[in-house]
Amino acid sequence: MNHKTQGFSILHRLALITFCASWFWILLGFWENLAGKLLATSNPIIYSVMAVLGMLASNIASFNRYSSYLELGRWERLTKAISLANVQGILVSFSLFLAYFLVRDIEISRKFLVAFLGSLWMLLIPVNYYIPDFLQWIFNEDRRTRQTLLIGTSRTLGNIKDWVHHNTATGFNITSIYTPGGGGGEIMNIKGLVPVENLEKYLSREKIFRVVIVPGPRSEYWIQGVIDLCQCHGCRIFIHNPYANYFNVPLVPVLERGQPFFALQNEPLESPFNQILKRLFDLAVCIPLILFVLPPMIVMVWVFQRAQSPGPIFFRQIRGGKGGEPFNILKFRSMHVAKRDTNDTLQARKDDDRTYPMGRFIRKYSIDEFPQFINVLIGDMSLVGPRPYMIEHDELIGRDFRAYHVRKFVKPGVTGPAQCAGLRGEVVSQDLLQARNEMDFNYVGNWSLLLDIEIVVKTALQVIFPPKSAY
Repeated sequence: MNHKTQGFSILHRLALITFCASWFWILLGFWENLAGKLLATSNPIIYSVMAVLGMLASNIASFNRYSSYLELGRWERLTKAISLANVQGILVSFSLFLAYFLVRDIEISRKFLVAFLGSLWMLLIPVNYYIPDFLQWIFNEDRRTRQTLLIGTSRTLGNIKDWVHHNTATGFNITSIYTPGGGGGEIMNIKGLVPVENLEKYLSREKIFRVVIVPGPRSEYWIQGVIDLCQCHGCRIFIHNPYANYFNVPLVPVLERGQPFFALQNEPLESPFNQILKRLFDLAVCIPLILFVLPPMIVMVWVFQRAQSPGPIFFRQIRGGKGGEPFNILKFRSMHVAKRDTNDTLQARKDDDRTYPMGRFIRKYSIDEFPQFINVLIGDMSLVGPRPYMIEHDELIGRDFRAYHVRKFVKPGVTGPAQCAGLRGEVVSQDLLQARNEMDFNYVGNWSLLLDIEIVVKTALQVIFPPKSAY
């Protein structure tokens, strides 16, 4: 994100937190006035703080790709707003009921809590939907008053013709055009666009706020002089990336041993500090689970396996790890031994007859995945990352999806961005597979510790309330 979009993202989150706290106190006031006495709670501050913490937790990484959110169409944004309201409502509910059990407040009105959470969820949908428009309306007023100058040739300006028309129609104040060597202005076909013949005189006469330069293959003879001239007149300069049309992802500037390069992927986990931070988080979560949760699970699964499907308690399978290196993934066996060995690459289906009764239960509630914390401990996997596929599936998917193997830049995870969004289980369509791959790609490029924490929290909720794709 650029700084402007990042600022919108921060303001959106702050607006949500402010709204959550304000609505709590507004509804509390109405509730107590209607009831005639303090029936809601004797500790309103505690509950309002917990509601804010729940909203804060839901917003940690929800708007990391805020530019994409701003570009959504109306129906797509409405769908996204509903999805955001669902996550925000769940985490605020979790925080409030956690406070209820910790404080043991017998005076709390559970009707008030239900009313607050229900009304908050309904209001969060329009709030998430309209906040971006409201923020842009407030802070983008200068677009219509500050002049923008386009500089390029007929060939290069043609590459951004659609962008220019779209932004002019939405209020971006593009007022003039300069083409070194003359000509080229007619390609824009914008009414009222003023052609500039002498750039230096024009900049001296007009108050130009922004200059958009669109260089091409033979721009060396004019671009340096144009940039120097625009800088001397205090113009803000944007230089179009001429390589953008060749790639379906933004180029990332990288400085490697003094030389500037472009990379096709931002990689926060290339930082040794981030690697250590992620590893410490992995160990902090998986070691307690291995010591205190995994042993009773082993006993429980073993007992049911003895009764329903005798055989090895664990299931091992080769999966693709970081850099494509194979490793043995551990799971509780959820299928009959003989039938499971007949086709090792066939995905589990709904009502799969290879699964024994208890196996269906442990698959639905993700209990079969818990042995993978051992994989995390020995370093084959991470707590969060792209879910590892079978080697055979890796090869097939990699042929159909460009940039698929970017997911191998990081360790595979016990859970991942797609899984916490409910995209788990059998892959039934190309669109579903594409959605998973895009989430994994975005995770690699936008990793943060807060993002990992959010995915873990969402996954925990998915374990308690499994989606329909869990079988």
